[in-house]
Amino acid sequence: MLIREDFAAGIAKTYQVVGNFFRLKKATGAAGETVDVTFRRGGGTLNVDLTKSDPGDYAFVPEGFDSITVVSTVNQELTMQIARGQVGSNAVLGTVSVIEGGKSRSLAGAAFSASNSSAALAGNYSHVQLWNPAGTGKRLIVTEVLLATAVAGSLSLRRHNVALATLSGAVPMNKRLDAAPVASVAQLRDEQNAAQLGTFAGSVMAAGIASFLWKFSEPYSVEPGFGLQAVGSAVNEIVRANFQWFEETI
Repeated sequence: MLIREDFAAGIAKTYQVVGNFFRLKKATGAAGETVDVTFRRGGGTLNVDLTKSDPGDYAFVPEGFDSITVVSTVNQELTMQIARGQVGSNAVLGTVSVIEGGKSRSLAGAAFSASNSSAALAGNYSHVQLWNPAGTGKRLIVTEVLLATAVAGSLSLRRHNVALATLSGAVPMNKRLDAAPVASVAQLRDEQNAAQLGTFAGSVMAAGIASFLWKFSEPYSVEPGFGLQAVGSAVNEIVRANFQWFEETI
């Protein structure tokens, strides 16, 4: 059985249909993890977890079900397949799209960039931080940082669980450039401090009035209540950092 219907955000639809296999074939919304499905049999809810599902996700229920309830968190059209017994297909279901991951995240409005700087101050180290406030429900996946300073020396990246003192006026830019971009949960913050704050993660050497692009073989995952920050190796030097990241729902 193939069901294709429009769904309004948060409005549940229940289907009285017998089967043992369910597959979400297609969802027209741009966002991911937007469909929750509950399976029932004989009036009771089955212990089958199909939440935050994407097209291609499916559930096989050996004991079978006699009704399902579907909820979409966004307005979109859903196409669902329900089957009973031993079923299969030698056809490719849905639309096969080979999309580079970075492009896919940009199109979904989940990729961001932002720059900030921390001024030189006598006797103090300059810090620039990408901060993920507590309670955002999202993690920041940092893929690269462009670092710069006005004097030759090393620049370090550090993990920190305290927001730096100054909230920057720099606003993260969504890489999907349209009329109503999705806002980032991240903040850009900076601080001058007599100590180098945070836990050391690594460092690079930078020439004076030059920049260094630090691409990570594996990205940093910045969880809520934590930050990734660039810190100068000497006091009284300006530090600049441009962060590239995307955001995932936890």
